[in-house]
Amino acid sequence: MMISKGTGNVKPEGSLDVFRHLKSLGYEACDYQGTALEPGTGLFALPDGEFERFMRREADMARTAGIRIGQTHGPWPYDDRIQAQREPKFEATVKSLFAASILGAPYVVIHPVMPVWWHDSPHHEADKEENIAF
Repeated sequence: MMISKGTGNVKPEGSLDVFRHLKSLGYEACDYQGTALEPGTGLFALPDGEFERFMRREADMARTAGIRIGQTHGPWPYDDRIQAQREPKFEATVKSLFAASILGAPYVVIHPVMPVWWHDSPHHEADKEENIAF
């Protein structure tokens, strides 16, 4: 078991300082949160080639700092109430899985289709089926 901490937002210059700081605090791993974004924003706004280059740099920076990336996140937060917003979320989810493979993360937190106030939904079975379809 390794104790880890989330990285928070990712800066355009990368996360080397964050990785080094986590290592200096005694962490061995991190929860990479650079892909926990709304589709079309932040790293998801980068063209595919630039996105891949950025992720490869992040992986190198983590290795340099001696931090393992234990898990990453898919897109979040995101309002799934509108069907038309699901395709961009799916595309961003696929991109976040690609990022995890580059970063060497064995796990990815993929957030389900979750309308705001999902916990109050009276349609739990329908919500479950909707997520299976997604």
